[in-house]
Amino acid sequence: MNMYTDVSKFLKKMKIETNSKPTLLTDENVKMRYRHLMEESEELLTAHNDQDLEGCVDALIDVVYVALGTAKMMGVSTQQWERCFHRVHAANMEKYASETVDHKIGVTKPVNWKPPTFKDIL
Repeated sequence: MNMYTDVSKFLKKMKIETNSKPTLLTDENVKMRYRHLMEESEELLTAHNDQDLEGCVDALIDVVYVALGTAKMMGVSTQQWERCFHRVHAANMEKYASETVDHKIGVTKPVNWKPPTFKDIL
């Protein structure tokens, strides 16, 4: 069993509507999901400020849970998700670490770097 399947089961149990093929959510639904992601991200910051390691991990899992649920609501299948994820990962692996002004170690895209595309998957 994988995380995407587990989240799909939760959505079904909660009777949260999912699309059968990849499609954008309604404006109302995407705003609701965005707010939910921001709420979980705030919980991460709160847990960190409280020096609560378990709370940080819980918040991070909740962020992933909501993100996966949103993808499922959009009708992205497990296989499509995994193929898209691997393309993003491959593109990220082309980047390299470098010093930046904002962070001690930054991430830099190489010359001629191209972001992944998904039209053939979705």
